[in-house]
Amino acid sequence: MVLKMKKIMMGLAVAVVVMLGSAMSVLASNAITIDKSRAEDGVITVQCTTPITKTTKVRIEKDKQIYDYFLLNNDVTTYPLQMGAGTYKITVAENVSGTTYRVVKTDTVTVEKFDERRVYVNSIQLINFNGKMVSVTELSRILTNAKTDKERMEIIYKFMITNFKYDFEKADAVASNASYIPVLDQVYLARKGICYDYASLFAAILRANNIPTKLDMGYTSKINAYHAWNQVLIDGEWMIIDTTYDAQAQEHKLTYTMKKDAKDFRIIKQY
Repeated sequence: MVLKMKKIMMGLAVAVVVMLGSAMSVLASNAITIDKSRAEDGVITVQCTTPITKTTKVRIEKDKQIYDYFLLNNDVTTYPLQMGAGTYKITVAENVSGTTYRVVKTDTVTVEKFDERRVYVNSIQLINFNGKMVSVTELSRILTNAKTDKERMEIIYKFMITNFKYDFEKADAVASNASYIPVLDQVYLARKGICYDYASLFAAILRANNIPTKLDMGYTSKINAYHAWNQVLIDGEWMIIDTTYDAQAQEHKLTYTMKKDAKDFRIIKQY
């Protein structure tokens, strides 16, 4: 059965950006700091030290693959380098009009050795967590007696599909908000969210417990909308897990299995 959910075309997955070089940028190049010191861990950080008054994006590209992210405030923001070993180009640009952006700063960074186990345990902008968060501390506590990564993953999976509901009102509210990023403690305390919330929170708790987890966005034959789900590295295999679908399936007493078939999913973006 195909579940109906609100179609939310998240800007991080579908953004179209035209980059134009110019010295007339409102943001000065020296206001942008790009820290590449953790490139071998699979991340960089970007910070703007002056107020951001226009939509500003960070573009990371490698071998014709492009990922666009928002730079939202003056905090240090972490972005993933998840496209394998090699040289990445980093561009920070601010909006001029429509989908046209003016380049503020560019840089490159080379990842010598790509290690999935290091890359997919990081806190990043889309999966933003730390050990002080309520969601991380409380959900990590229920893993105390688990002995394996598989057991830990199954405990969090069962908690989420049993305790969380799909938030149709939120889906309507954020449908036109391309810059929406889950605030995980809010999602956890509300016990509801959209697919992006489910997948981000699931990934955060597993990553916080050193279990490599991917957040995928794209399409599945099981849901008639742009969707988000996870892959978890268990016993050397990337297992596809869809907590959003399974929570709804359980609620509506439909048959489902935890481990999904890769042929039913088409990845557009992966984090």
